[in-house]
Amino acid sequence: MNPDQLTEEQRLDALKFVSQTHRSCFEQRLQRSNRALISVVGFYLLCVGGRFSASTSPGFLTTIQKPYVVAVVWGVFLLVAAITYYSLRNYGRADQVNQGIAERAENAIIDMIHSTAVPLVPAHSRHTNPNRPDFRLKGLVVFLFAVAAAFIVTIP
Repeated sequence: MNPDQLTEEQRLDALKFVSQTHRSCFEQRLQRSNRALISVVGFYLLCVGGRFSASTSPGFLTTIQKPYVVAVVWGVFLLVAAITYYSLRNYGRADQVNQGIAERAENAIIDMIHSTAVPLVPAHSRHTNPNRPDFRLKGLVVFLFAVAAAFIVTIP
């Protein structure tokens, strides 16, 4: 069907569907990225806890001080941080796309309302969201926890 042949009600329903679909994708992805952040930070905290619980066992401190063990610990922690950052970055980019599509659909709905005889919303109510979650902040948190945990785990 040609979009020009749609009735006003069909167009409104289509725009609402697009907005709701992309908002729900955004919310689901935000929940997943928050779960990933909590899981990775929890991993680092568990490693620190394991280091302190194992530090009373004989031979642990001599093992953890070996250069190859230190290198492996730092490498694994930084690799996990890099993979998590990459995932969070992709989540953030996809979120921006979904949020942009939803905002454009909502702006089209507002434009439809303004075209009626009685505008129901103020003219300045164009929809934009300046409070988008920033994946860089989450990535920074992951990186800081990775460095701190690696330092604490490998310190004699």
